[in-house]
Amino acid sequence: MLDFPAMTARMDAQGLLRTFDARLINGIVNRNPDIAKAILHDPATGNFDASAAVGAFRSIILMDNRADAAAMFEWSSPTIWQAHTVFDHTHRGKLAIQTAKTMIREMFTVWQAEEIWGATPVDNRAAHFFNRKIGAQYVGQDEHHTSGTVLNFRIKRDEWLSRSN
Repeated sequence: MLDFPAMTARMDAQGLLRTFDARLINGIVNRNPDIAKAILHDPATGNFDASAAVGAFRSIILMDNRADAAAMFEWSSPTIWQAHTVFDHTHRGKLAIQTAKTMIREMFTVWQAEEIWGATPVDNRAAHFFNRKIGAQYVGQDEHHTSGTVLNFRIKRDEWLSRSN
């Protein structure tokens, strides 16, 4: 059994908050069609809503900056988490890369993750660039049930921390 930190909302030094309120991530996704098309959403409403998932606090870790950046880390297996990052148009480029690195560091140092992975639609070249800038390595291609062909990326804790990201 992993020894997780207290399951309460907490703010870190960079202003990122571990939260159980999905309104910010929902809003970013639902306001941005370019993000929404890559995120699994409710086919009945066409909207993304992470509220129910965030309630499963041992299998979902949601972080945000209370403004325009959020990430949802989904438990895959002990010490392995899938990352879903979303940034509003006001939080892109170098700022998004730095924020993502802060979130990854939090996952490795506070939440004991050993590996973080993600699947990015094959046609989302900006996200592929972003993945490499945050230190992720391409590990292959797969078919996703809603996104079609995706490129898989992963970050291993010991390698990433040794590069001082």
